[in-house]
Order: sequence, then C-alpha cells, then structure tokens
Amino acid sequence: MKVTLKRPQMTSALLVFACFTFFLIVFTAEKNDGYSVPAVKQERREQGRTLQTTVDMDETFAKRRLRVSAVCDWHYSSPPTNYNISHTRWIAQLYVANAQQFLYCSVPKVASTNWKTLLWQLQHPEQPRFEEDVHMKTLPMLLRRAVRPEQWQHALQAYRKVIFVRPPLERLVSGFRDKLQHPTQMLFAAKIYRYLRTKSPRLETEPPDEWAPTFREFLEYVVNNSDLNEHWAPISELCNPCLVQYDYIGHMETSTDAAYVLQKEALNEYTDLFGGKANQKNPSTTRKHLEKYYSEIPLPLAGRLYDRYRLDFELFGYTFPWELFKG
Repeated sequence: MKVTLKRPQMTSALLVFACFTFFLIVFTAEKNDGYSVPAVKQERREQGRTLQTTVDMDETFAKRRLRVSAVCDWHYSSPPTNYNISHTRWIAQLYVANAQQFLYCSVPKVASTNWKTLLWQLQHPEQPRFEEDVHMKTLPMLLRRAVRPEQWQHALQAYRKVIFVRPPLERLVSGFRDKLQHPTQMLFAAKIYRYLRTKSPRLETEPPDEWAPTFREFLEYVVNNSDLNEHWAPISELCNPCLVQYDYIGHMETSTDAAYVLQKEALNEYTDLFGGKANQKNPSTTRKHLEKYYSEIPLPLAGRLYDRYRLDFELFGYTFPWELFKG
C-alpha cells in the first residue's frame, strides 16, 4: 500500500505572524546603530575610503622622495654623504623627539610654529601646552638640548625625518609681509638697508629707523646675497635634502599632508595643534597675493630670482610662474 506524506500547510495567520516577526527584527536592528546593516555598510565604506586615501598618500610621498633623489643625482655628480655636524646653519633648523625617534627640519613660513610646538609636546608630555610664543629663543634652545652633538649622526640616520615645503615665491611674499612690513621687525630691514644704501638714491634722505624696503628692493637683496636669513633662504640650503633622506616631504598647500604624517606616526591626538587648517590655503587668495607683489617685477629680475631658487623648484616639483611678471 503506497503511503503519501502530506506537506504540512501553513495557515494564513501563521504566515502573517512570521512576516511581522521578520520585519520587527529588521526594524529593531536598524534602530541599533552598533549592529544595523546600513551602519555596518557605511562603516565599511568609510574604512575603504580611508584605506584608499592612505594608499594614495603613500604613493604621493614615495614619488616626492624619488624626485628629490633624482634631482640631487642630476645636480651633483657625487651627492654629499657625510653629515657636517659643525655646520650650525642647517643643524640649527633640526628638532627631535627622542622617545618617538622623530626629527623635523624647521622651514620658517611653512607652518613651522605648529611643528615646533608638536615637538615640545612630545618631549614634555607631562607638562601643559607651551604658552609662550614659540618663536622666542627659549623654545628652540630647549628643543635642541634633547640631542647632544655626538648624537646627531645617529638621529640623522635612524630617526624618521620630516620636512614641509612651500612654493618659493609664496614663501618670499609671506616672509616679506611678516618681517619687513611690520613696525616691530626693523631688525630684519637693517641688514637690507646696509646692503642697499649705496645702490638706492632714496636711502640718502631716509634715516634707517624710518626706512623699509620695497618688495623689489627686497628681491634685489635676495638675489645678490648668498647668506640669507632663514625666513627667505632656499629650503635646499636650510634642510639639505640632498644629504638628509627625509621620510616625509609634505607640501603646505596640500590640505591632507600634515594629517597624513601625524597618522603614520600615531600622533593623531595632536591634530588640534594645527587647528585643522595647517596646510589649507585658498588658491584664489594666494594667486591674488602673488599678482599684487610680482606683477611690477621686471622679467630680468624674475630670471635671477628663478636662478636663486631653482633647486627648490626642481626638488619639490614646483613650476616657476613666469606669467606673473611684467614683460
């Protein structure tokens, strides 16, 4: 006798109950941000974007290192290999955090205040934020005491090294406005006055304490002197990138570079030192400033300016803006 097993039939009431239970579970899950499917998907998307950004930044910084290496090889048949520790001009620009094995070369007018403050905090985590003006002599001296002269060789070889750069013409304008157009900064103008007093007729009638150079006079001084103040000396002279192999070459005009370096060094808690805008510059505003200062500068002087900063332009991938100048 053939027995046929009947498949149990689900009643309408049971089906409705099952559907209701399913939607209730889904709704409850979505209300819980920690476990909801949309929240998980969003978190994974954010993680993916962060990972891709990091990969892209790794590639960008690697290309910058390769460029510096190639330019140095091009300019020097045998690039320097020994650290001249007695050369205080560029050693004076270096600051370290020994516990983190982190070394920074300070370039004035390239967010150096933020980075020196960071180094102070890393050296003194138990102390409150440094309240004084970090440009005062006290902070640089305190920072440099972290490394004895005999330790510099090791630090330059073993520590992770960072430098931040900026288009040379932008940095010149920034230095001029900050140091030569401010009534309390006449010390910077004195040296330029001494150089120009035999070359400019107007200096015969203007006393030194009331004199300030024009931007063109400032540029004339810059292109005719090899020993420049750190605020307008070429970065290639301040930080020796053909000698020191920097792990991070950040660009001030790139908004994500500072955050990337802090992330790679596990220093995210210090991002507030940069106010979230350490590298951010409005391109249109920057362009207007450049046009204001360079539009009356003649091309022959522009050419000498390019020669003076040529290595900086080539090392860091900047293009000289010839179109700014008066033809």
